[in-house]
Amino acid sequence: MKRIARWYSSEHGPSAHDELNLIEPKGNYGWPAITGDQEQQGMRTPIWQSKDETWAPSGMAFVRKGPWAGQLLIANLRGQQLLRVKLDPGRADAVTEASTIFANELGRLRDVVEGPDGSLYLLTNNRDGRGEPRDGDDRIIRLVLQQP
Repeated sequence: MKRIARWYSSEHGPSAHDELNLIEPKGNYGWPAITGDQEQQGMRTPIWQSKDETWAPSGMAFVRKGPWAGQLLIANLRGQQLLRVKLDPGRADAVTEASTIFANELGRLRDVVEGPDGSLYLLTNNRDGRGEPRDGDDRIIRLVLQQP
């Protein structure tokens, strides 16, 4: 089976309309001419976007192991959540579902990474002057997902 590498990026919109893009060679993603789901000839629209919400996306990880294998996780600073994005296995440019995890529970999330054993690690970022620090912040949180 041949593996095909795909590159995705998450980016801030000007005010809301934060984006998830599938990166393609020579792709023009429109900034600042278009944002969100606006269209213009020769420019690519995002495969998912926040509409009128602000996520302030930060770190992002593609999960390779466990029950979330094949999904993207996006840490959100202003959104104070982890965005879990299910991709269509047949189309790299299609999102089948997006859900939020830890909404307003951990504060600002700066990054998410997958460890070699499949554990997920979240980094909080509440002591930078923009968040509301809690006891023990900033911290690294380890998630161990169990197969259903």
